[in-house]
Amino acid sequence: MFNRIRSYALFGGLCLVLASPSRAVLGIGAHWGADLTLNMPDMEGRYASVEKYLPNVYDAGSVVDVVRSTTGEELTAEQEQILDSVITLIENNQVPALTKQLPMTFNRIDLERTPINFGAKVYVDIIPLLDAVELSFNLGAWEYYGFLLYPRAVDQSIQSVDDIDLSDPSNLSYDDFLTLDTMDLTLEAFEKDFLWFDQTPLLKLQFDLTVRKNILTVPGRMKILKVYAGGGPSVHFTTPVLTEEFVMDVIEETIKETGMDFATLMDPSKFMDKENGLGEKIMRKLLDESMVPKWGMHLVLGTHVKPPILPIGFYGDAKLMIPFGPYNEDAQLEGYGFLFNVGLTVGL
Repeated sequence: MFNRIRSYALFGGLCLVLASPSRAVLGIGAHWGADLTLNMPDMEGRYASVEKYLPNVYDAGSVVDVVRSTTGEELTAEQEQILDSVITLIENNQVPALTKQLPMTFNRIDLERTPINFGAKVYVDIIPLLDAVELSFNLGAWEYYGFLLYPRAVDQSIQSVDDIDLSDPSNLSYDDFLTLDTMDLTLEAFEKDFLWFDQTPLLKLQFDLTVRKNILTVPGRMKILKVYAGGGPSVHFTTPVLTEEFVMDVIEETIKETGMDFATLMDPSKFMDKENGLGEKIMRKLLDESMVPKWGMHLVLGTHVKPPILPIGFYGDAKLMIPFGPYNEDAQLEGYGFLFNVGLTVGL
């Protein structure tokens, strides 16, 4: 009797399974992606413009103090004479470039894509005329090398003021009389933990609303294999980028909060203070600042394979991302290009 009941139950269950639809009305998916969109040129050797970003807290005397504090106190008599001669020109406003710039550059190079790019989607599979509508997201990670170049000493190769061409002060640069040193602005340098990164991180989160139309289904009504195309709006969010404007905002905030002058703020011995130094403030803001949204659109071409009976399917798609302008204009951070996803779906 028990065996007969069990046989009937198995037969009934099999009939229900075979009678179930070959495709789901609602589905969810998870995927891994390869985002080839982000592009950002290197920035090197551009001195920070205080005239542009900090006109209310800057004067020629400030840059003199910064030059003296960053070059240190161990100068020979000849080096002191060289420095004094240039400083006199700065104070008399005879070197326009130097009186408008801090004697340091904030640099970023070597933007690289990491293996981290994952996402998910939810879709409705039976929409009149459209075939499907889906909402998806991707979170990707990049990193680059951010660093500061600052004057550490008067150039040892310059033995006297005569070694500097002062006939046309308007062409004088800090590189002409100072030796620059490197100070890293990276997670490793400030002992900050963020996944397994050790450089300067950049994250991108995007949401895509897609309407899809099947352009091929095999076989006919069962639609085990679907090839589809579509598109729709996108909104992207990126973390801040190390730029001149970003760093100047941190400097301005620090000056207003602490009342600290430029010379103290830029002192290399305090810059790398893991608690309150300017470098720490820059890294903290890079990690804590809210992501900035950017609108755009996308076009997609993909395929979905779902065997009959089983609720599980597999998909792959290629998206052409078209943001409406750069993510970060100052950094020239662009996001136009292709995003490829492969994933697994479960029908509900």
